[in-house]
Amino acid sequence: MASEQSTKLAKRSVWFFGLAILVAALDQVIKWAVLSSFKPFEIRPVLGEVLQLTLVFNDSAAFSLGFGATWILAITSSIAAIALVVTHRRLNSQTWVVLAGILLGGVVGNLIDRFAQSPGFGSGPVVDYLKIPFNFPIFNLADIAIVVTISLTVLRVMAGKTFTDRATNG
Repeated sequence: MASEQSTKLAKRSVWFFGLAILVAALDQVIKWAVLSSFKPFEIRPVLGEVLQLTLVFNDSAAFSLGFGATWILAITSSIAAIALVVTHRRLNSQTWVVLAGILLGGVVGNLIDRFAQSPGFGSGPVVDYLKIPFNFPIFNLADIAIVVTISLTVLRVMAGKTFTDRATNG
């Protein structure tokens, strides 16, 4: 029985960390490509005006909230990442493990920027590059991972799905 629990925990951890690494790495590769081939605010269409690439530096949170509070966001993101790593072991549903892994990848993707972009160590801006119409804020893959997983989490909780109750989780 203990071996079976150990195997389940190992599988959950592989999914959790594997997805987190995949999302964060893909986010960083795209950011590197944009940084190396775009000037700030240069726009290149991908799907006409529906989807464009551009390079902007964002020192706030999603939707430009918390302008100039980069170090607070770095601390908050660090705490969130640690909490996800610590609590992923208690998630009994593969769906929750997948959502938590993708969320961790998004958080880490933006956190890397906050520590790696100048001026560095928690004060760097996040690199954003995806532009859509309607004056919507420019965003990145990490932002998509964060917003989608939080939205799905809210919907699942509203539907009665708990984080650890196997009978109601899927």
